[in-house]
Amino acid sequence: MKNQGHSYYRLKEAALHHFQAQKSKARANLQVYLDQPVGVGEHSNIVDVIVELVKEIAEADECIKIIKEVG
Repeated sequence: MKNQGHSYYRLKEAALHHFQAQKSKARANLQVYLDQPVGVGEHSNIVDVIVELVKEIAEADECIKIIKEVG
């Protein structure tokens, strides 16, 4: 029984770290697009990419919030 609580904590922490990393990655990419949009020549529509990155950040934030709320 004691192991189950520890396993739950580790799974919760792993999920939390996953979404924190997802958020960090999207924020880093967003910063590149905002700071140096001309240096990112492979995307023809930078605005669409920025919008998608903002959505990824918002989704990760929501997931982090939910994980933290769950007992």
